Amino acid sequence: MTGQKGVNLLYPLIIAVVVAGAALFMAVQFNSDIARYKEDAEQARIALKKEKEDKKSYIQEKQRLTEFITGSRSVETVDIAKLRESTIKVANEEAADLVYYTRKGDRQWSTLTEIYPDLFAEIKELQKKLAKLRSQLKAEKLNHQADVKALEEKLKSAKEELATVTDEKNAEIRSITEKLQEAESERERYRNDYEAAVRAKEVEVGNYKTIIIPHLENRILDLEQVIQRLKETIRQRKTIQDLEPDGEIIVTDQSLGYAWVNLGRVHGLRKGLIFKVFQNIKGGRRNFKGKIEIISVEEKMAQARIIEQIYRNDPIIKGDYIISPIFDKNQKKYFVFAGQRPSNRLYDTATYKRLLEERNQVVENEVSNRTDFVVLLDKFKLSEEYKEAKNFPWIIFLREQDLLEYLGK
Repeated sequence: MTGQKGVNLLYPLIIAVVVAGAALFMAVQFNSDIARYKEDAEQARIALKKEKEDKKSYIQEKQRLTEFITGSRSVETVDIAKLRESTIKVANEEAADLVYYTRKGDRQWSTLTEIYPDLFAEIKELQKKLAKLRSQLKAEKLNHQADVKALEEKLKSAKEELATVTDEKNAEIRSITEKLQEAESERERYRNDYEAAVRAKEVEVGNYKTIIIPHLENRILDLEQVIQRLKETIRQRKTIQDLEPDGEIIVTDQSLGYAWVNLGRVHGLRKGLIFKVFQNIKGGRRNFKGKIEIISVEEKMAQARIIEQIYRNDPIIKGDYIISPIFDKNQKKYFVFAGQRPSNRLYDTATYKRLLEERNQVVENEVSNRTDFVVLLDKFKLSEEYKEAKNFPWIIFLREQDLLEYLGK
């Protein structure tokens, strides 16, 4: 439950991160739109400033031309007739007097117009150019005004759009902020629930430690004692007498001293193995009658030599059973030696191990739950292997002499 609440606590955190990311993206987009609108407004302002400078240049050019012709910058138009009667006529008279007094009767021009016959034509041409310039200036002024108006309308539209976008973005930011606050509140609630659950679990664990676990430990001790008593009750250790027979005699020839058994290569039988022969008698007891040694192995049967018959009047016959602790159909047996050294001075532990391994058996150094036989050597009761083997009721203790018999030694 605590793990689930911990996972649930992550959900509002993830939502908060996503919402904050979205707010950041919209803020960046909003700043980009504002920058674009500011750039358009700046371009419009630069164009308007250029138009004003061009207009000022035209006005200055007009004033210079008017001053050149009339001597005053305040005159809007030039009247040729008035100019002829006033300025040019007076200029003609003064020029005539000047020429007269200078040349004393040898005068060639009577008026200024005679000196400058093309003056009025030039003035008319200048007036035409001036009118043309005024017309161009007026047209450009109209175009400029139209451009300024268009730019102003565009700027106004941009400001309105900017205001709309600003309102929308502000509304979105407010909405995101509210959601973020809700997520933080939910996270705080989950955190409080999680801490409460942890405290409850700590109380529960404390109860386990102080009440339940000691009770269970006492119960375990009681059960272990019961188990120990049961082990002592059922521990009637098996001996070789209790092993199931490995096979049986199917044919005998007492004159030749041979017998055949129903075991072969398919059962893992090997040449040289020694088996004890017995028959079951009244009361479920076993009457051992002798021993045989396998001398030839076929697929499903084998020939054996009778090497011992205990009773002359009770020979080994068909139907008798055979048994060996170092043989099991298609299965290896596990042996462990307990004691310091072999009692038989003709052998050592390494030799026993080699003989068993040659017969496809396994020798280990320690007792485990898969051990089948513990071979009792000299002073075996002092060994850890013997003490450990007593805890496993299925392990059979095998005397050293019994091992030698089954090894054929």
